[in-house]
Amino acid sequence: MKRPLSLSGVEIDGESLVRFVYVDESGISIHESVVVVAGVIIHADSQWKAVEKHVGELINKYVAEEDRAGFVFHAAELFHGSGKIFGKRQKYPLERSRQALKEVLSIPSKFHLPVVVGFIRKEPNSPKESKESRRVSVALDQSLAFSLCAMGAERFMRKLPYPHEVATIIAENNTETKKIVKEMHDTLRGMHPTRAEFLKSTSTRWKFGPNFLPLTKLVDTVHFAEKTDAFLLQIADACATLIRYYIEEKPNIEEFLTAFTPSDPADRIMSKEDMRKSGGGMCEVRCWD
Repeated sequence: MKRPLSLSGVEIDGESLVRFVYVDESGISIHESVVVVAGVIIHADSQWKAVEKHVGELINKYVAEEDRAGFVFHAAELFHGSGKIFGKRQKYPLERSRQALKEVLSIPSKFHLPVVVGFIRKEPNSPKESKESRRVSVALDQSLAFSLCAMGAERFMRKLPYPHEVATIIAENNTETKKIVKEMHDTLRGMHPTRAEFLKSTSTRWKFGPNFLPLTKLVDTVHFAEKTDAFLLQIADACATLIRYYIEEKPNIEEFLTAFTPSDPADRIMSKEDMRKSGGGMCEVRCWD
């Protein structure tokens, strides 16, 4: 019996959907210099329930009962002590919100969840550039960072010693970038045969090899969800935010890096030398030792 095919006719390499890749971005504001998309990979059968329970326990630990309805962790709000909940400094001191962030960042290490990251440095904005043009540029940068993250997830899946496994991507429902991200993902999956040369040049440019694309381990379209409906997006948000801070060399983030990856982040994420000379790329982060 032949293996199933994707809608484009590309043979799918696997038959059992047991992993999900939850992706979220950081840096899509026109005022930020780097766009980062992080993907947290989870095994649905062996890890999902335990991680869900742990996230719920963290909410109960750090958020007062009267504030828990519909609550989700947002990394930037935790870091700065801002937002609707953690902006109430008398009720939620900055030390409390930052401790919560460290605990969220420690989840990939605690539960052995691989993290894949794609990032793009933005071109400086021209003073004459219109707001619409800037929004288009940011959406394009975000789609490129997403494509690198997706390719990193594909590479991770291909390295697993379980050839029957495939995965699907769940992303935050962002109206600004949803359309272009979906189109990019469909292109990477080979849904547009006329873009075969684009796939070849893209995979070669990012050093995946000329025949790496189309994707065969990431199946189905991108599924978009709100953070309230897909709890692992909170972890992807924290990973993307911290890695953006690391690439931007934001000060006073050492304690958060230690929570995220107890080993040297230069080994786990990227050396600062490589980071400074890179206009974009991807990396896999194995947070645990």
